[in-house]
Amino acid sequence: MSLLNLLPASFRGVPFAVTDHVTTAGRRLAVHEYPGREDVWTEDMGRGATRYRIRGFVVDKDPILGGLPIDAQRLALLTAARAAGPGVLIHPTLGILTVVLDAISMGEALDGATYSTVEFAFIEAGRQTFPNISLDGLTVSAAVITAAAGAATAVRLLGLGKTSAAGSASGALPATVNQ
Repeated sequence: MSLLNLLPASFRGVPFAVTDHVTTAGRRLAVHEYPGREDVWTEDMGRGATRYRIRGFVVDKDPILGGLPIDAQRLALLTAARAAGPGVLIHPTLGILTVVLDAISMGEALDGATYSTVEFAFIEAGRQTFPNISLDGLTVSAAVITAAAGAATAVRLLGLGKTSAAGSASGALPATVNQ
């Protein structure tokens, strides 16, 4: 991407200038090491989260960064950083990303009245999904399993409350189910 086509950087709508970034990606690995063995077994557990470390700055009353005083820019960045949940990051070369902020660091020198450095550590947000149990090619959600277990418990409790003609509960469950 040429310098003419760079997007203006912002997080949750708060602008800042970017000096550099590092993207980290890879696999989630479980390394199994056993006593008395000279080799290891590395188990691939799927794709790992993509992480972004972005360094930049804000400048007092810079028209490109919104023209706000430096104190207002710092406060806006801290407010955006403290908000819960995922947010939109616009990066000059990476584009529009949905991320979760892991950490923010802001620094200022003795002349901090006009300039502050900022460093972000972001993690890709991803989608929130819940595990399912697969039975013979059918996918059964945890809610369905919980409902079925509750129904089975209710039938069992109803069945144990009745007795058969012989005075035992062994014949009560089929009678209750038939009812």
